[in-house]
Amino acid sequence: MMQLFDSYINSKKVIVDVKGDYTSIYQKAEDKIFCPLDQRTIKWNIFNDIETYEDIANVALSLIPENPKVQDPYFDNAARAVLAGILIGLSKTYKPNNKLLWETISSSDAIFEIMKNDEEAKQKMHTYLGEDPNDKRVGSIISSISAMAGRAIEAISDIDGDFSFKKWANNINDKSSVFLIADPKYLDILLPTYKTIIKIISSEILSMPDNEHRADGEQNEIFFWLDEFPRFRKLQKIVDLMTLGRSKGGKVVWAAQTDKQLEKEYGKEGAIEILDSTNTLFIYRTTVAKDFEEYLGKQEVLEYSENRSFGPHPYRDGGTYGKQKKPNL
Repeated sequence: MMQLFDSYINSKKVIVDVKGDYTSIYQKAEDKIFCPLDQRTIKWNIFNDIETYEDIANVALSLIPENPKVQDPYFDNAARAVLAGILIGLSKTYKPNNKLLWETISSSDAIFEIMKNDEEAKQKMHTYLGEDPNDKRVGSIISSISAMAGRAIEAISDIDGDFSFKKWANNINDKSSVFLIADPKYLDILLPTYKTIIKIISSEILSMPDNEHRADGEQNEIFFWLDEFPRFRKLQKIVDLMTLGRSKGGKVVWAAQTDKQLEKEYGKEGAIEILDSTNTLFIYRTTVAKDFEEYLGKQEVLEYSENRSFGPHPYRDGGTYGKQKKPNL
């Protein structure tokens, strides 16, 4: 992938760099780093990119994703709905920030205060929280929010600033790239935030006009460079970008160790959709060649053969020619 990167060195990109290889080699002076644990990080307030109810739904789903392995998703759904209600309520306050979000998700009093003052937020949360902040159910839901999203929100609680990923995506004159970096041992903490950022940017691209219909006549182009793609769990917005985003300038370069990793997160049909939506595939040293043979289709070649025989008599020399179909391996 790094060799392929050379061909698009001056293109605008979102790069998830787990090992730090891309940042150390390819980062340009104007490029941006986002990592809450890195002093070089851009200062981003999550509320800078919350403008619509769809934004709130995307953020809540990124921070508390659906888990198909859970038999009873009640507390997951409750935690997601309450987080969405918190985001609705806080987004209407004066200069909300990451720290305020972190302080609110762990406080039943703060959450019930939002329900008291904001009817829209209450509609999201009341079904699950009821009327009593001391109810055991309330404590269980708050614990679920903390368990699934708490570390990610805590990680960004000390950063605040004016940067907006939406504005960056829409600024066609800004050719800088964004590096989302993480030491592998901290990736699980930062992954929900990075998924949120990827959803924000991909949703913004999908809302743009096709390049041929842009009023400014400019050609938008943003690459998503996703090494170890399955580690992000399910990212439906990226799949949508693969199928619907090309005309808008959205391009996805991804890598996975095996096709089974894709199937685990997206199911067999979802994995096939991703492979079908990828224009160019590079397959190296696979241990599941048969699976890819079925996907790519079988090819056969004609192999020509020639046999000659010679004898002592001038008329005993002879030759035979043949051709045989063989699989192209």
